[in-house]
This record gives sequence, C-alpha cells and structure tokens, in this order.
Amino acid sequence: MENAIGALDTQGAEQLARAFIQYFQLVNLAEQHHRTRRRRRDYARAGQVQEGPFAHELGRIGAT
Repeated sequence: MENAIGALDTQGAEQLARAFIQYFQLVNLAEQHHRTRRRRRDYARAGQVQEGPFAHELGRIGAT
C-alpha cells in the first residue's frame, strides 16, 4: 500500500485524500443518524416524548 500511495503524483494524492475525507464525512453522518434513531426509539419504548427546542417553547408558551 505504501508503494501504491508513494507512486501517486500530486494530483492523484490530492484526489485520494479528498476521497478519504468524503468517506469519513459520510461515516460520521451515518453514525449521527444512527444515534438519533436509537435515541428516538428509546424514548418511544419508554412512552416518553423527546424534548427539543420546539417542545421546550411549547411548554414555555403554555406556562404563560
């Protein structure tokens, strides 16, 4: 692998680096999406409503 990467010219190395950057960005996005789905599922199983900014504002408006 070291030989293959070492044989790349500057443009090829840049393209490879950009490809890895995009790959890791997609992996991070998928992980965030998975965490959000798991959190929502956990709230649903517990019969609770997941609070967020919108729920917070509704509670604040209802309290006035």
